[in-house]
Amino acid sequence: MSHDKALYPIREIARLTGVSPITLRAWERRYDLIEPVRTDSGHRLYNQAHIDYINEAVELTKQGVAISKVKAILAEREQQRLSTLDRDENSFVDELINASRACNDSKIKELLFQLYAEFWHEQIQQVLFKVTFALTEEQSAVRLLWQNSVLPLLFSRVYQANKQARLSQSNKIMLIGAGQADLDGQLIQAIISNEVVAIGAKPVIGRRLKSSPSTDKLLLNELKALHCGIVLVYAVTDASNQLSEWLKWAKNHQSIEVLFVSEEQIELTNQPVNFATFRFADGIVLN
Repeated sequence: MSHDKALYPIREIARLTGVSPITLRAWERRYDLIEPVRTDSGHRLYNQAHIDYINEAVELTKQGVAISKVKAILAEREQQRLSTLDRDENSFVDELINASRACNDSKIKELLFQLYAEFWHEQIQQVLFKVTFALTEEQSAVRLLWQNSVLPLLFSRVYQANKQARLSQSNKIMLIGAGQADLDGQLIQAIISNEVVAIGAKPVIGRRLKSSPSTDKLLLNELKALHCGIVLVYAVTDASNQLSEWLKWAKNHQSIEVLFVSEEQIELTNQPVNFATFRFADGIVLN
């Protein structure tokens, strides 16, 4: 269960769910059913995910299910839910690829509207990445149609976040493309920008470096002027030489965190792209 920000004491959970504090403690100790957050003093705190979980458990017990069997049933339900999401996600990927290859602009827009209405941003990002990479070998007309359908949506989300002042001005992340310029580069940049926006940070679009970061005299000045302590390097095409240079540069500038996202990593992990999981450390790319 994911932990939401709002936390409630056990007495409030008892009021909201109708399950007494004594029963909640018993479910935790005897059946390992709930794992509350603990304060430094040992008090239990619960979030919305816990409340939903407890309510599901209550419904099962009302149906005659023994409390000792509830955890296994709810775990199976969660697995089925995730499997359904995976199937739906892959279905969207296939349909968007087919619509792009058929140059069916109206179908692409219809599917994108459904995608944004039905999925969380992590799933949306992954679908967009998968379709983009699947179309890299297609004719430029197909790729341009896909980009022209997606980019307005992505730019609009970044613009609205800026307009509503939801982005932290003190938490800026500069995006810099490594490797050769590519037709898909702007779209990859826009997708990653939306990931930055989703965590409340402000994306800053950096220049594509013509050489290595160590020989670019303007880079440090830009970062200092913008008060930007994080650089996210994304690579659409092979950029192994530049990435090695970035690793050396990061070790010489410890005050600046360097993150890295590449097509290969996204495909291999098969996870929603969360750039914070890709970082240089001691010469190893961790995930």
